[in-house]
Parts: sequence; structure tokens; C-alpha cells
Amino acid sequence: WKRLRKERLRASKARRFCIVGPQGCGHGSLAYALAKGASEFGFDSDNVLLVNGGFSFDTDSLLDGITRFLVARRDGDYLVGEDADPGSGQLAPGRPPRISRGHYFESLADLPAEKPLLIILSGMERFFSTTGDLLSAELDELLTIAAAGRIPGVTWLMLGTERVMRYMQRRGIRTIRSSDCRCRCAKAGRW
Repeated sequence: WKRLRKERLRASKARRFCIVGPQGCGHGSLAYALAKGASEFGFDSDNVLLVNGGFSFDTDSLLDGITRFLVARRDGDYLVGEDADPGSGQLAPGRPPRISRGHYFESLADLPAEKPLLIILSGMERFFSTTGDLLSAELDELLTIAAAGRIPGVTWLMLGTERVMRYMQRRGIRTIRSSDCRCRCAKAGRW
């Protein structure tokens, strides 16, 4: 935790981080521990989303999950109809979203950040080619918006193999080597 505190992973200031390391070094365990211990960094447990990309190559499901998480906490213009329940992140039955996900993500820049949110994306390498290129244009759009800090009050923590490092650095997303976190967390019994 000490390294993450040093890097200012805390609710009071939205940040973007990516922890990188070799495959099998425990990214999933760290992501789970961070989600469970998010209160130590000032996040309410209800305002933490953990997505393990290691179980999916489907970016559409990933983006839909992130969208529903944000809609339930930030509302905005994504939902349509009187039957839509903003607090649930669900659309009104039989109704399409009002705007595309890309436009919705852009629209979040205009909404106040009522409570800080933490989005943890583990297994990010699943969404990249072996040469380190992102495979989804829509996910690239979201990460570009996030990297620019245009979604207020949201801290992004991504975990993946070395394959994602070049992309993250090009976007200006701070990268931390997993070896810098592992020893300290293991001693604390958290990872």
C-alpha cells in the first residue's frame, strides 16, 4: 500500500495509474485486495468497480459494465424514458440509450463529481495485441478521455503485463512496476 499511497492513489484527487508486471505475478490478487481495501484510500465500497479482463476478450461487455457503473453514480444523458432508473444504471425496458457510449463518456466532463469513484481494470493485456496495440477503438476512446482527466472524480487503476506499458505511457498514464508493490503488500498480508 505504501507505494500506492506515495503515488497518491486516494479519493481526494482523481488519478490514472497502471501497474505492470509479468504474467502470473498476481495482478488479479492485487486488484481484488485494492477493491476490498479501497476505504483505506478514501473510497466508499459502493463506489468501487473491479473488472477482471482476464475472463473476457469482449470489450463491449467491459465498456457496458463501466457505463452502467458510471450511470448509476453520475446519471447524465445516457438513459431514456420515464421508466429509466438512474440509480440502477439500467435503461428503460425496450429503449435504446439516448447517446452513444463515447458521447456519454465525453458528457461526464460537465457533471459534478459528487463522490469519488475508483475503477480497477485487471487483465488489461487481454485487450491488447501481442505488439502492444489496443484492439478496440471504443476502449481507446474511453482510455484517451480518462487519461486526459476528462471524467471528474474518477480514479482509474489498470493492471496488466508489460505489453500495455508503451500504450499507457503514450497516454500519459503513470505506470508502476508490480515488483514495487508486491513486497510491501505481501508483508502487510494484503497480497
